[in-house]
This record gives sequence, structure tokens and C-alpha cells, in this order.
Amino acid sequence: MIRGGGDRARKVLVVDVVCVRNPADREAFVDQVARTVLQNDQRVQEYDVLSIGITRSYDIGIASGWISQRFAHTPAEWNQRLFGVQPAQVSVSPE
Repeated sequence: MIRGGGDRARKVLVVDVVCVRNPADREAFVDQVARTVLQNDQRVQEYDVLSIGITRSYDIGIASGWISQRFAHTPAEWNQRLFGVQPAQVSVSPE
């Protein structure tokens, strides 16, 4: 949990993906990760924020490094962005 505005603690679900190759379209890749989480984890709606990070690293012997980018929205915002609906309207597969 992290502290948001005021004294309210926020629950954040963090998903980090390490890529072997750089995705051609990072936003489309992150949308697919978010779609997978939303469709397969019924508890995601209990979180205030779903944060998805993608990291690409390299090591060529004489140099190494990494590039990371994070995308964070509320589950409702992800649902609106990906499905055009609010959470109550999203059909989730039973476990």
C-alpha cells in the first residue's frame, strides 16, 4: 500500500514485465497485459491502481543498462480504455 492524497492508503497492484525484445508498440503491449490481468483476476477491482511496467535490458559485455516505462490507471480507467465499459459491465471468466 502507498499513501495517496491525505491519510488514505491506496492499494496498488504492480505488474512488471521484462522483455527480451523491445515491443514495436509499447502501449498496445501494455494494453494486452492489462487486458489479461482484468480478464483473469477478479480481485483486481479491489485495488485503487493497476500499475504495469515494462523493462527492456541489455548487456553487451562492455556496457549494460535498462529502459523502463510504467503505465498506471485505476481498474475502472483500464476497463474504460480497453473495453469501453465500467467494471460492473465487464464479463470475467470464473476461476
